[in-house]
This record gives sequence, structure tokens and C-alpha cells, in this order.
Amino acid sequence: RDAIFPRGIGYVSYNVFPGWRLRGVLRDAMLFHSASAQNPAQRTAMAREFLTKLSAITNPGTPYGQMLRHEAALMATTEDYYVAHEYLESNNEPCYVSDFFKRLDAFDVAFLTEADVHLTIAENFGAETGALLRTLSANQLDGMEQYIDFLTGRTFRQSLIVHKSQVANITRTLSPDSLAGLHLSTRIAAEPEADGDGRFVFKHAAGRTLTTSSLAVREAMSHSRGCRRQRPQPETLSRLQPAEAMMSRTPLQT
Repeated sequence: RDAIFPRGIGYVSYNVFPGWRLRGVLRDAMLFHSASAQNPAQRTAMAREFLTKLSAITNPGTPYGQMLRHEAALMATTEDYYVAHEYLESNNEPCYVSDFFKRLDAFDVAFLTEADVHLTIAENFGAETGALLRTLSANQLDGMEQYIDFLTGRTFRQSLIVHKSQVANITRTLSPDSLAGLHLSTRIAAEPEADGDGRFVFKHAAGRTLTTSSLAVREAMSHSRGCRRQRPQPETLSRLQPAEAMMSRTPLQT
């Protein structure tokens, strides 16, 4: 708490369950196999080689074999430093996000949102799924975040936290008006693709997509791609409707 200014925002990145239950198996196996390594570089090399061989000989028709192959393919695209840090660190204690909320409360700080804000909006997983998530969680913030993790099998979070005294100032209902004072930029493709049904599909550098039939949303997204520390045009934002921007108007209870 003392590391955050009274009106500041803290950032915490951490591994979470349930997704890390599966990765924990890989971590245990790689640590077991590389126990004789003399240094971190050798340990990482031994761990990589072991997982590659193990994934190749397990039954591809089983959930376990499929998981190993998926993780081995993912690991093949990462640098050694990431493997050493993510899987082979001596201290790696994932938790459920609901337990994270409890720890925050003990230190008199509170959850603001995730750095990837779109992952906290229930309706982004579909209208029916969003309604179910709100029912299961009784529309409570801590429950919602935990049920989203159960839904997605999340492994990693990047949470933003604030002093508990700032909770009363948080507005969790997103709308175009809430963007009016912000600077915007994005890594979407310069021009959207047409999907044949009159909708525009923007592709993000991370592989995500945004689909809209709104000309106003298309204009705003195309404009924001070139913005660097510039405010969005008010006349553009004023034409956006919350439904078009795929934002929830249902506030969560904190």
C-alpha cells in the first residue's frame, strides 16, 4: 500500500488458477528432470529438451497428451529467459483471484480492473454467457472475476489496484463519455476487412478481432490507430452507442 500514491494505481502481475493447475504439472516435471543442472542455462536447456521428448511420446488422443503438445508448441516460441522465469523459478505460487482479493483487503487496497480491460466485461464472452456470469456471481466484482477465470482457464493476470479510499470514486459502467478525456492508440490493422454481411472486422496485432456494423465505430477505430497522445474527436465519440462499442452498461457491485 505504501508503494502507491493516495490517488495512484499499482500494477501486480501474477500466475493464477485454474489454468496454472495444468502448468504446475509441467513445472514439476521439468524441475524433476533438470535437478542435476549446474546452472540456470543448463537447467533451461534440459527442461526444454525433456518437454519436447515427453510431448512427442504421450498419447495424442488423451487430454494430457494434447495439453503437453500444446504447451510444448507454445514454449518453442518463447525465449529461454521466459521459460526459466515462468516454469523454473524456485518461488512460484499461483493463487485464485478470489484469494488475491482477500489479500488486497488485508492491506487496505482494492481491485480496480485488469490491464486487459476487455477480459473483465462479462458480455464480451457472449450475451448468454455474460448473463449467466452475472447470475452466478450475483453481479459481485470478486465473484465475477473468479467465474471468468473458471470459464477461460486463465493462467495469468495483470491487475491494477488502488487505495481502498478511492473505491467510492470508481465508476464501473463503461460508456463513450468515459473515454472523452483519455488519449487513445491501438495496434489494429489500418483498414478493416469486410465480412460479407455489411460488418467491418478489425484485426489486432495480438490476434484479437473487433467486429462492428457501425460506421461511427469504424471511423473511430481507424482514426485512433494513428493517434499518439491525442484526444479522440468529441464529434466521433458522441455518435457511438454503448451497444455498438460492445461495452456493458451493467455496473458491478464492489
